[in-house]
Amino acid sequence: MIATLAQQKRHVAAVRSFSDRLLAAHEEERALVARELHDDVLQRVAVLVGELDDKDRTPPDSREAYARWVSEFREEVTDLADDVRHIAKRMHPAVLDHLGLEAALEVMAEEMQRVDGVRVEMNIDLPRKSTSLAKELTTSLYRIAQEALRNVAQHAQVDHAVLSMSEREGGIELIIEDRGEGLPEGWEDTVQGLGMTSMKERMRLINGRLTVTPSDQGTRVEAWVPLRRAP
Repeated sequence: MIATLAQQKRHVAAVRSFSDRLLAAHEEERALVARELHDDVLQRVAVLVGELDDKDRTPPDSREAYARWVSEFREEVTDLADDVRHIAKRMHPAVLDHLGLEAALEVMAEEMQRVDGVRVEMNIDLPRKSTSLAKELTTSLYRIAQEALRNVAQHAQVDHAVLSMSEREGGIELIIEDRGEGLPEGWEDTVQGLGMTSMKERMRLINGRLTVTPSDQGTRVEAWVPLRRAP
């Protein structure tokens, strides 16, 4: 009985520690978005409003000057809209809901190559459309791919990664591999945004499995989730 009570106490302590780390991960992600909105987006909006006010007070002295200002102003607004879309996409990509997991992963890979210079080789072989699968399943797989590829960009020091996805053992298996420097020492205790802690919790909630194997030959992230159709 004493041994059972001790084991239960350890289990409760582990659950509380996990919950604390998960909450910290969510709070860090929210704080990051808030900083981006406050320090970047809102300030740029204020600058644009200031430019409009200036033009009201001192309008351009020629049609050509006005046309040039309108063109430059339109570019600034377009850049701002792109950045806002990027923030929204990181929180939840609309393409995942409308076109499915495969399309969302393709968009993620294209953006990673454009922004981080890392080419993601895609090997996706699903005999059914991911839009027919439960939302929590596709969302979990997307978030794991997002976190794994983010780690590649930040830590691996490589320009190539491989993403594979297929049906296996009555579920869907997702694998992300690279041949880089591997994850830093103590990576399991590092909480960065919705990191590995959150990913493991996602897998637990849908009875999936997550395995991360770092080595001097690179890193391999494997996720498996049982198939479940959308209601």
